[in-house]
Amino acid sequence: MYDVITVGGATLDIFLHSKDYSLAGNQFCLTYGGKHVAEEMALDVGGGGANAAVGLSRLGLKTAFFGKIGQDLLGKLVKGRLREEKVGQDLLEISPDSSISIVLLSNTGEKTLIMYRGDHDQLELSSELEQKLKKTKWIYLADLRGKVFTLINQVVALAKENGIKVFFVPGVGELEWGLNKLVKISNNSEIVIMNKAELGGLLQEDINELDMTQDFTNIFGCKIVVITQDIEGSFAYNGFKVFHEPAKRVKAVDATGAGDAYASGFLAEFIRTGEISAAMEMGTRNAAAVIAKIGAQKGLLRKG
Repeated sequence: MYDVITVGGATLDIFLHSKDYSLAGNQFCLTYGGKHVAEEMALDVGGGGANAAVGLSRLGLKTAFFGKIGQDLLGKLVKGRLREEKVGQDLLEISPDSSISIVLLSNTGEKTLIMYRGDHDQLELSSELEQKLKKTKWIYLADLRGKVFTLINQVVALAKENGIKVFFVPGVGELEWGLNKLVKISNNSEIVIMNKAELGGLLQEDINELDMTQDFTNIFGCKIVVITQDIEGSFAYNGFKVFHEPAKRVKAVDATGAGDAYASGFLAEFIRTGEISAAMEMGTRNAAAVIAKIGAQKGLLRKG
C-alpha cells in the first residue's frame, strides 16, 4: 500500500545559462541566425508528477509515479532518478521517446522553455493499472495536457469508489478546460492548489482585484483550497477560516518546479499532522529550497 501515487509527467530538463540572453518587453531575445555559448549547463529530472513523487518520497512517504517515460537513453536517466529516490515504478508506462525541456536561463533569473512532450500526456488506465492505482491512500493529480479529461475522470471515480483522497494540482492543460469543467474534478477532490494568476484566469477576474479573504471552497467544492502568490506567500481556506503563510526570502536562482515543491511539501506535512498551517509552512520551505538551485528536484528537502 502506497501513501501517495502521483499522476502526471516526467521530463528530462536541460538548463542553459548565459549572460547573452536578454529581454525586450515580454520577449526573451536571441539573435536570429547567431551562435550562442552558454556559460553553465545543468541536467535535472522534471515534470509535475515526477517532481511531486520525488518530493513526497524525500519527506518520508511511500510513493509511486503513474506516467510515461521514454525507452531511450534519456528515459533511462529519468527511471534511474526515480529508483534512486525510492519512488515506486510499477505504474510506469513506456513510450518510444522521452519528454524533454530546454530551459534558457538569463543572468536575472528570467527563463524561456522549449518543450517536447511526445505522447507522454496520453495515459491509459488499463484494468491492470486500475488495480494498482487502488493500492494507495492518496492520489496526487498533476499537470497533463491534451485530451485527458476522460482519464482524469476515471481516476477520480476510482478514488471515490475506493475511499482514496485526491490532491488536485491543475496545470495548463486542466486550466484550459475552464471553471465549469474543472469543478467536476475539484468537487471530488480533498485539496485543490493553484497560484493566484491561475485562479484569476479561471474566475475571469483581474488578479489585482481578487478578494483573497473570500472562501474559495464554495467555488471548487472541496474541503481545502490553497492559493500561492510568489513573494506574497500563500493562502488556504477550509470553509471556516482563512490561513496565510508569508514567503521566505531567498536569492532566487531558478523558479522551475517551485509550485511542485510547495504542493508536495504541503501534502506530506498535511498527511503527517492534519494541520493546514504546518502544511503551508513546509510547502513554503520546500519551494524556497528549490528556487535557490537550478533544477526542479535538486533543492527538494529531505525528512529530518
